Amino acid sequence: MMLRSAFMIRSAFLAVTAFATTCGLLAYVDAAASGVG
Repeated sequence: MMLRSAFMIRSAFLAVTAFATTCGLLAYVDAAASGVG
């Protein structure tokens, strides 16, 4: 039970990290495109 909840917490953390990284990259690309254009 404890191992399962730890796995769920880790999965949620990875999902949030991936989401934040994607948002950060999109914002960076958008800013770069705006700066160039």
